[in-house]
Amino acid sequence: MRITGFKSGGDLDFTGATLINPGRSTLDARDIAVAGRVYCANGFRSTGTVDFAGATVKSTLSFHGATLAGPEKWSLALWHATVATLDLRMAEAPEGPVNLRHTTLDVLRDDPASWPGAIVLDGPHYSAIEPAGLVGRRADWLRSEKEGFLTQPYEQLAAVYRQTGQDNEARLIRLAKQRERRKNLSRPARLWGQLQDAAVGYGYRPERAIGWLLGLLGVGDGRIRPLAADCGHH
Repeated sequence: MRITGFKSGGDLDFTGATLINPGRSTLDARDIAVAGRVYCANGFRSTGTVDFAGATVKSTLSFHGATLAGPEKWSLALWHATVATLDLRMAEAPEGPVNLRHTTLDVLRDDPASWPGAIVLDGPHYSAIEPAGLVGRRADWLRSEKEGFLTQPYEQLAAVYRQTGQDNEARLIRLAKQRERRKNLSRPARLWGQLQDAAVGYGYRPERAIGWLLGLLGVGDGRIRPLAADCGHH
């Protein structure tokens, strides 16, 4: 189905549709402009690529309950799309990668149970993410980046956590960024990074410094006491 460049003042509804075109696009919706909602949801099934590259959807683009089957180059392509709310709570994980390169969203709504095995997160911008917590799982989500380590996805997620008052979660994501970045460094730089991580968590775990200080004070106190006792004896 090809609707490239289509414009609509209302909604588009593909609920329950089955589209089959292995190795090619099943729904070519590049550069469409929709003022309402777009539903590829509730039983929607695609064997091929669903392509919304460059699309503008001013309300919700929903894949809630959808199945994207087939080991395609892309199960879902959304690069340079602009969407108010993107709902990726699919019935199951897509078999192929999902491309969110330079996608602009207000809200990204997803479910860890249906995260793709590979995703491109190079340059997306979103103002909110739902569910908002899951910081450990979100770090795994970022590590599934198809093109390897990239700084921007970590900073984007950390910024969203910070904007919503989740400062600890923001620090944990930045710490995960440093740990992932370390894997690409030279051996001496990796060793230095491991030392920084162990000492203060790259500065994102400053409370560790207190533990180190108390430990050093304890060692020092243990050494001073016998000396003081000897001095008193003489």
